[in-house]
Amino acid sequence: MIDVNRTIKYIKESGYNPYSDNKLSKSDIFYINTLEDHYSMLANEIQSVLKDNTINSILELGSYMAVGSHLARDAGVKNITCSDMYDLDTNSSYRNWLSTKNINYQHFDLTREPKDEFKKKYDCIIFQETLEHIPHNPARILLNVNQMLSDKGILIFSVPNFFSVRSIINLIKFSHPYVKKEELLHIDSVTERSGVHWIEFNTKLISSIINFCNFRILLHNKNNIKYGSVIKYRIKNLIKVIMPSIFDQHRFILQKEKDFETYLSTREKIISEHESLNL
Repeated sequence: MIDVNRTIKYIKESGYNPYSDNKLSKSDIFYINTLEDHYSMLANEIQSVLKDNTINSILELGSYMAVGSHLARDAGVKNITCSDMYDLDTNSSYRNWLSTKNINYQHFDLTREPKDEFKKKYDCIIFQETLEHIPHNPARILLNVNQMLSDKGILIFSVPNFFSVRSIINLIKFSHPYVKKEELLHIDSVTERSGVHWIEFNTKLISSIINFCNFRILLHNKNNIKYGSVIKYRIKNLIKVIMPSIFDQHRFILQKEKDFETYLSTREKIISEHESLNL
């Protein structure tokens, strides 16, 4: 049984930021506190996957402060690896901190096909709130992730919804719906390396990408996250009742559908509009 509060308390008291390699700052702690709901849901998803599947190895991609890895360790998984968007020195404080809990660190460039040694290596991959940060075709990213899963492997996956209250307010203000200019211009910031959302997803788009990328949807939840006050959270949930397409976050549990070689030989060929127009 995962004790989320105990795990989060340990991370806040002992953890390091992978990008600065410093002890967690006040802003890091604030970020963790803001995502309390998100981490509680992730713990429930991990426990559900462990209950219904044989999971001997877990990989967490985009593991900023490795919360998912620590939750999986708390659940009793022995073979855990985590990866962030940038490679880290072997002697980094962040990597040394992970090693105290026997969590491995292995950097993956998700824009490239995984090396043979990592194909079909992991029974479960945690890939949450990361795809939107990678400036690359999201379908290609998910195909690379798919290859790292063992046959019938499980992906615990989440991305932000394009039609959130925040996005709609920004559109009304004639601002970019999800990219803040400060994320692009504060080039000396630690979070500059990973903070920008290059894309967000409505239900139709992310469902199409998932189905194309050799995954079967076992569970899809559309959630609001309790950022800020309880009153704002209740208002967002009321709006969601009235307008179901407006919410913060898509959360999925996915299963690898076919062996990847079989998938390649049978998948539908889709021609883009630009290709069809010879542009």
